[in-house]
Parts: sequence; structure tokens; C-alpha cells
Amino acid sequence: MTNPWKQELDPLTERQEEILRYIARHIDLNGFQPSIRELGERFRIRSPNGVVGHLKAMERKGYLSLNSMTARGISFMWKEWVE
Repeated sequence: MTNPWKQELDPLTERQEEILRYIARHIDLNGFQPSIRELGERFRIRSPNGVVGHLKAMERKGYLSLNSMTARGISFMWKEWVE
């Protein structure tokens, strides 16, 4: 994983890594982020709060940024690590 800020990041759980890679793939294929509902369906997470919990954990670890003011407001802090 390359990190432009050269800081150590907390490691992702296996599930978080799967979700992050899926988000990157979805953006590459569709040009936009998946919705919370789409993530829940894909990973069989029944509650939207469960999906948001995973996303917030990844945000705390420094892998992505969430913008609650926009629909599909998921941004990568950097994308090189998923390529």
C-alpha cells in the first residue's frame, strides 16, 4: 500500500478491505460511488447503520472520507492502494 503522507494507518479488517475494494471497483465501472443500500445488499448487512459503521471505521483509520451533505458522499483519501 502506498501512502502519500507516509504515515502508518491502522490495518483494515478483512471485511473492511472487501468493502473498500468493492467501492473502488464500483467507481471504476460506474463513475460514481455505491449507495449505502447497495453496499448493504452486496455484503448482506441488513441495517444501513451497520454499513455506516463500517464506513466510519474506515474513515477513522484514514482510508476514506465521508461527506454527509451529499448523496453517495464517499471519497478515498488516496486510491493508489487499491490499484
